[in-house]
Amino acid sequence: MAVTRTATVYWLLLVAALLPRIADSSEAEAEAADSRGRTLRCAASPNDSRCLKPSTDHSMLQVNYRGGLSSTLVQQVQKADCCSGCPGKPFCSPQSQNCYLSKNKDYYRSCSGAGDGGLAPAPPPGDGGLAPAPAQGGGFAECCAACAGGFCSPISKNCYTARAKDYYEKCSGVDDAVELGEMVWSDEFDDVTGSGRVNSSNWRYNNGDNPNNQELQYYTDKPDNSHLQDGVLKITAKCENYKDKWSYTSARLVTKDLADWGPGHRVHVRAKLPTGRGTWPAIWMLPSHDAYGGWPNSGEIDIVETVGCTSGKVYGTVHTGAYNHMKNTQKGSHYFTDFSEWHNYTIDWLDSHMKWYVDGQLYHTFAPDTGSSDRWPFSQKFYLILNVAVGGSWGGFCLSGGPSCSQENEFGTDQTMQVDFVRIHKLIPKIEG
Repeated sequence: MAVTRTATVYWLLLVAALLPRIADSSEAEAEAADSRGRTLRCAASPNDSRCLKPSTDHSMLQVNYRGGLSSTLVQQVQKADCCSGCPGKPFCSPQSQNCYLSKNKDYYRSCSGAGDGGLAPAPPPGDGGLAPAPAQGGGFAECCAACAGGFCSPISKNCYTARAKDYYEKCSGVDDAVELGEMVWSDEFDDVTGSGRVNSSNWRYNNGDNPNNQELQYYTDKPDNSHLQDGVLKITAKCENYKDKWSYTSARLVTKDLADWGPGHRVHVRAKLPTGRGTWPAIWMLPSHDAYGGWPNSGEIDIVETVGCTSGKVYGTVHTGAYNHMKNTQKGSHYFTDFSEWHNYTIDWLDSHMKWYVDGQLYHTFAPDTGSSDRWPFSQKFYLILNVAVGGSWGGFCLSGGPSCSQENEFGTDQTMQVDFVRIHKLIPKIEG
């Protein structure tokens, strides 16, 4: 046993010598103390449950490294090592094995953690500066590619001569699978009071910061960040020293506790989106009640979102318990367009599927097995959100830190999302024999 303990201490000390240097001396001392404590504890009690996995993994790492494997593989093993003990946490330290909610040190490993608060994930590092489309979920072109007219199923990709299911896609001509019913809610953003303020019967401000996505702005209800002008809602993100803590402000408006909708509705928004690098505007929906648990289990619907780091693409996505960016299984697609111009962004939400459109062009269909809330939590009511985030895990992926307040292609000028109207209609599905 004495030989075994000596060997364990030897390997652990060698591993500690190879691990990255820590820039911050105060944290380095804390982590070093933690590491020394682990070494002594595990040397004395190698069967301690806290020692088994790290000791085994570190010993394997040292043997592999000495055997000549690349530093890249070593880093991958390190990452897997510390992340395995941090379920639901976005970062961990390969030195101390501790879990963290934010990446305070550049050597922390990213565990693709939970708590992002929704919206699209950050692109992987080293992607050349272009954000990837969310994982494909079966769009119009993909489904109809092999079908000469008629209809196809976005689930099976089979072709049919008739629409036996309401989510089948029509592969030629105008798709008239639904009839547009009455308009049940709308806001044309007319300044009827002359105050420049939004209608408080329709919207409330969701003020504060949003650390979940590492966003950099503070959301306010100040007129500088949102106001009505010429029949248009303008949400403006800007550089501003706010409360001596934040360098950017913006606005986030929600219909929560005022209006919400479920299956059998079309959500139609006409908007013009900012293009500055570091912007992350979104028009999206969250559940009014977490019927199936916290995010993402109760769902999220991204009607449209863009990032200034990637020009010319708009994204439509859903997140659920089974399909979300923590697992890299989120379902969505993108559409190429100049989002600095006016466009109509629409989702049709029915009992069994959703469809995304830009200016009437279908570009994404989500039609999973609706028998499980893990895949389809969309039988509940959701409320609408309009916001412009600054930076963040996805919005700022092309920047080093926050966007510049002097460069014109970043925040040298205020960045504004303009919304002409929001209209909610009932939908009546049609079944063709």
